[in-house]
Amino acid sequence: MKKQIATLFALIGALIFIVACDNSDGKGTNPLIGHWYTTYNDRAVSLRIDENGTGEATFYIYDGQKWEKKRSLLQYTVSNNNIAIKAGKDYTLSGRMAITGASFSITNDNEVSMFTGYDGNEEIIDKLKADIEINFDENGKDDSSTTNPDGEEDDDPTTILPPDNVVQDDFWYSESEVRAFLASAYIKTVSFEISQLNIENIRITGRNLTNHEATITATTPEVMECWRSVYDAIGTCNAIIENANEEFVNLIKEARALRCLLYYNTAHLWGKTPYMTATDIENAVNSPILSKEEIFDRILGEIDEIGTFETEYSSNNYRIDEETLRAIKGEIHLAKGEYETALSYFRNCTPSFYLSMTGGSFESYHAILGDEIALYTPEYIELMRYEAENAEETLSQWEMRDTPAYGYWAMLKRIGKAQGICGCEEHELLMPIPKEELIYNRNLTQNPGY
Repeated sequence: MKKQIATLFALIGALIFIVACDNSDGKGTNPLIGHWYTTYNDRAVSLRIDENGTGEATFYIYDGQKWEKKRSLLQYTVSNNNIAIKAGKDYTLSGRMAITGASFSITNDNEVSMFTGYDGNEEIIDKLKADIEINFDENGKDDSSTTNPDGEEDDDPTTILPPDNVVQDDFWYSESEVRAFLASAYIKTVSFEISQLNIENIRITGRNLTNHEATITATTPEVMECWRSVYDAIGTCNAIIENANEEFVNLIKEARALRCLLYYNTAHLWGKTPYMTATDIENAVNSPILSKEEIFDRILGEIDEIGTFETEYSSNNYRIDEETLRAIKGEIHLAKGEYETALSYFRNCTPSFYLSMTGGSFESYHAILGDEIALYTPEYIELMRYEAENAEETLSQWEMRDTPAYGYWAMLKRIGKAQGICGCEEHELLMPIPKEELIYNRNLTQNPGY
């Protein structure tokens, strides 16, 4: 049965791989972005493929009397034409695909599955469901099922279990695949940091990174992009933490460390936000909404739990490490006004953590941000140490740095200078929750003033 499930999700993974690549016509828009469907003996499957490498799989499962609808979020990564995807809580796999026109197929160990494009209209799904019902006899048994010589049902290669059935693929036992997922998490973190610098620059100067006038509201596209990108990165970290084989302990700890960085910044930007630690869609909607202080405490506790770990290359400045976590702990204590504790972490702290801009679709920001974004460096530690000892003089030290810079907006808020320098109101010290997210997650409430 595991191979059967892998067939479907290898197809999904391969599909998303094609979406992530450029079109041969150079238009930059892939026709596979949208909705696709397929049917199996007792179910229909609909895929929604998004441009950002994520999406959603919806399963319509018939038991002979009633229909059940289940949804799972999709994530993916690509490495040397090898596609790896995580769908929902329990499905992980990899695969390759071929495409012709509006149909595409996946061949996996001589097994073939087909999907067809459609416009997302539920009427199409209703017709598929009607056809599936016809294939069931009066007892609710699928007439199309087959049996082996012993009278038992064959293991149909097109069978798909609903997402709640626990089936673990060998994917998470492959170190190369786990590393590929971790690489994807870093790329998504770069997207988030660009978005973060963008909305912070809008708040500080009234202009975005490309020097166009902009404002911050609950419907500002830049705000939604920042929110989406950070939770996209968090979701990929969660997939690794939740599923990777325990033997890859350093990679799991690295994913946890990266998640700490991401959650620190969500708390700084929005205050209260969902604290997600799993990948299924139910968890996404029902995750606790934690205040900034609660998130800070969670991060401090998790960093202590992570303890010692090693990155793959000790000289690689593009990987988060223990020194970076030490710096984040110090910065959290600085934000809490615990200056002596912060200083204890800053002493002898020498992180060198940058995010590379050479991968992904970041070309338009190279001229603005350069080839890398400096996050935690000895220079940044020195600025925070200076702030802990003499907050009133901190601004003059920052003025010697190029802006936009990571940590500048957070520093302005910590020393109480944000409103005077930026001309913003008190409620604007926090960013608005995107309007679309309030509609999706009823547990969220808008930050005051928006």
